Amino acid sequence: MKMYLYILVSVIVMLGGCRHDDDPVAIICGGNCFPNGVAAGDVDQSSVVLWSRAAFAGIVRFEYGTDPDFILDPDGVKEVEVTDTTIPAKVTVTGLSAGTQYYYRACRESCPSTFVLESEARGKFRTPYADGYHGLRFGVSSCWSGDMKPFVSISNVPRRDLDFFVALGDTVYADSPGDASRVTDTGGRAKTLEDFRRKNELGYSEVDSPNDNYFALARASTASYVNIDDHEVVNNFEGGAPPGSQTERVECKGSDLTNIIDDEADNLDESSPINFTPWDICFCDPGNDTNPYAPGDPQYDPGWVPNCDREYINETDLYKNAVQAWHEYNPIREERYGQTGDARTAGKHRLYRYRTFGKDAALFNLDLRSFRDEGSLLLASNVNRTMLGNAQLNALLGNLLNAEQNGIIWKFILIPEPIQHLGVLGAKDRFEGYNYERALILDYIETNCIDNVVFISGDIHANIVNNLTYETVLDSVIPGQRRFSTSWDISTGSAAYLKGPIGAKITGGKPGEGREQLDLDFELALDTQLSLLNRPWTGLDLEIFTPPFIPLQLENALVPAKLLSGRYVNGHSFGWTEFEINPVDHKLLVTTYGIDWYEPPLDDADVTDILNRRLFVENQFKVTPVFPAANGAECVIDKNCTSCRCSLLAGIGEEGLGQCIAKLTDGSTCVGDGQCESGRCTLLGPGLPKCQEKVPDNGICLNDIDCDSGICSGFRCVASLTDRPDGAGCTLDGHCESRRCSDFKCKAKLSNGNDCRNDNDCLSDRCSGFVCKAKKSPGSSCLFDNECRSNKCSGIPGFKKCE
Repeated sequence: MKMYLYILVSVIVMLGGCRHDDDPVAIICGGNCFPNGVAAGDVDQSSVVLWSRAAFAGIVRFEYGTDPDFILDPDGVKEVEVTDTTIPAKVTVTGLSAGTQYYYRACRESCPSTFVLESEARGKFRTPYADGYHGLRFGVSSCWSGDMKPFVSISNVPRRDLDFFVALGDTVYADSPGDASRVTDTGGRAKTLEDFRRKNELGYSEVDSPNDNYFALARASTASYVNIDDHEVVNNFEGGAPPGSQTERVECKGSDLTNIIDDEADNLDESSPINFTPWDICFCDPGNDTNPYAPGDPQYDPGWVPNCDREYINETDLYKNAVQAWHEYNPIREERYGQTGDARTAGKHRLYRYRTFGKDAALFNLDLRSFRDEGSLLLASNVNRTMLGNAQLNALLGNLLNAEQNGIIWKFILIPEPIQHLGVLGAKDRFEGYNYERALILDYIETNCIDNVVFISGDIHANIVNNLTYETVLDSVIPGQRRFSTSWDISTGSAAYLKGPIGAKITGGKPGEGREQLDLDFELALDTQLSLLNRPWTGLDLEIFTPPFIPLQLENALVPAKLLSGRYVNGHSFGWTEFEINPVDHKLLVTTYGIDWYEPPLDDADVTDILNRRLFVENQFKVTPVFPAANGAECVIDKNCTSCRCSLLAGIGEEGLGQCIAKLTDGSTCVGDGQCESGRCTLLGPGLPKCQEKVPDNGICLNDIDCDSGICSGFRCVASLTDRPDGAGCTLDGHCESRRCSDFKCKAKLSNGNDCRNDNDCLSDRCSGFVCKAKKSPGSSCLFDNECRSNKCSGIPGFKKCE
């Protein structure tokens, strides 16, 4: 065993022993110099983002390589100067090798030759394979409140040897009054950037010792992918709605309406489960919508526009503060959309991610909050309403088709909100409230013969596995006409939510009561809610409220699944779900782990009890992948064929069977992208859609499907949205590896003495008098923060000095 492992074991013994499953990598700084541990995220075949928060001002040094003991020289080193300890250090590493295990550490100033607990924190990650079948194992959970530590529900994550772990939204309850001592001026609910930073940090800090910091342990044990839902900002927020929308008025100012299936609202009056209490935290508050900074303040913006006058909620100060802090506290690149032609997405944060893992799987991580229209059941099937925004929707559809055409078996779509039918209650906040777009996505998957699609969702504080049905516009003329999708949805989590799992809200169950019977009652209650919809409704959306609704289940002729243990519905525990692909037979094994749930407030005795709880397997099932047939094989429908074309005219074998035939060439009439050799079926002029060749880089495009690269940005096809080399086309600084986009080209940053337009042009990050200059040392006269090395210029106006 390596020397640092002996040192770690000795330290753990000194701390009182290890009470739960521990990873064999030393990751926590015992001297609290890195109190939130380390994390690696946004990983692809050649790059990763490394992260840590230092509790000291000075240099944080990141080292990374393939030697777990760091005896050999590291493959690379990155350094970050920390001047504000509330802002984590974060670096992007490029030039990595695919399919490789890497180790990294964050050190104070310099890294010692042997492990020193007080001055460094360690972690590890694997880059995805570029091709082939290697198997894959990953975990997902959502919905954890910092008040509910310690998170024993995910304590076994480090020993599961995961390829990555997904934090699927509601990982911060910034709108919760819990732990009000952190945000004293707003009743515990975050409003300012500083408030949001404190709330984000809460979930990754320890309870009694570093060994109780289970999310820090989990994040350091593998790579992370992250997403937001609503509580990172404000409950049920809709980024594509205007400030002052009806939903905002309900959430901010109070209402007499709520529901049980989505009563995550942390502004619920505990004395009455029906009424909201007022918040005073709003995107648009007409009585207090003034510039937060006065003239002379370094952050004063003379062009500031009142929040109530902005077009979308995703342009307001509250949203921007929340998303900035979330970016800072997660290992994720900050990407933005280009000129999309849609004001709700153009230039806005791009959280969507598409990642591949050899031929085993592809991952699609969706932002369902930032661009959605206001929720409505009455308008759920309106074709002009969106949940994703057109730019993100086009990227998803194009990437799904790309994955299928490249022979990738499993496609996992990460969605913070469920896409399965769960009934009327809370439906407007889920995909059911955006039914046209829901049906469009599900029908695109079927029409283009995209196989083995799994939606992984969060938000509802329960583990529910369910079939998917949908209704197209043509189907809607026949009441009750529905289609089964070959895709399915599984909701995960919560890891630990302060108001408990949703099953307990519905059944009235209490911690410690018979969980199996309560889960059965929960399933029956949900099925009853669905069955109540099998009757006429007037004035409501046809798709959501017409029969037949089916009981919650997974097994049917289109999804070859087998339940190995437990039930498909679990709503009385905290936990996470593991997905494992076998590299030989490619079957998907899904296992949900859990612990008995608990309630706040937590005293010392409660914490001790929670630390002693053991994880159990909530349920486990296996799904066999579907492999379409080659040309010449028997078929019934297009989706039976790799070509996505089943010709009944060329039928063979038994009566009624057709034959799989070749894909269509350019110029042929088509009904879906999947039928074309080029993967692009489009209408360029009068007549029917035809197969067309894909557009090369720099060519004009309307959406991602048009492009060879699969990325359309600013109506031009581009190779990638980030890390482009100098000379490549760009529209934003974030597109470039240098982080400088000038005159629509990526360019190297300029040294001191060169002409510049703004701070970002300069290596020093200071452009003064249109010339790059060095930052000033402490004690020098200054006007603005960006003039100083410390980024802090303070004092009386006219006499300010660099700190």
